[in-house]
Amino acid sequence: MRSVGELGHLARRFCWTLRATPPTAEDEAWACARLRPGEAALWQAQHPLDRRHTVAVAHRVVATAGPGAPPWVLSAALLHDVGKAEAPMGVLGRTVATVLELVGARTAPGKLGRYLAYSERGAELLAEVGSDPEVVAWAREHHEPPERWTVPRAWGEALAAADRGAD
Repeated sequence: MRSVGELGHLARRFCWTLRATPPTAEDEAWACARLRPGEAALWQAQHPLDRRHTVAVAHRVVATAGPGAPPWVLSAALLHDVGKAEAPMGVLGRTVATVLELVGARTAPGKLGRYLAYSERGAELLAEVGSDPEVVAWAREHHEPPERWTVPRAWGEALAAADRGAD
């Protein structure tokens, strides 16, 4: 569940979305080479701007964590938003969904409802393709407060920081 404390991040992300471009072919190849086949298919099903964002998150994790990060951390960075693919909406629809979430809405009809549930749905999709349990957990928990995380706290903090700071 998103919180009002994320408003700065959300505002930057909104502005970025208005000027963003899809990932490069090199970024696409880099990401897919680091994912299992089923995971790569889920990643590729995302909106191009979500793919671009998750590549930026993954690059930030690599830059800060270095080679000591377990493989699941990079996968979690690339896959944390995969549930959004089942709720394809433009900037306006995503903005409405995010505002609904900020005011406490947990359900809504149609695409808005699917967007509000994207974390849980993403976790389900990742479990179906056999992702590591930590990747599944991060997809489900990445908007939860740290005390609710089941992933190792240090890696959750690294992933959350990379997500907040990525384009």
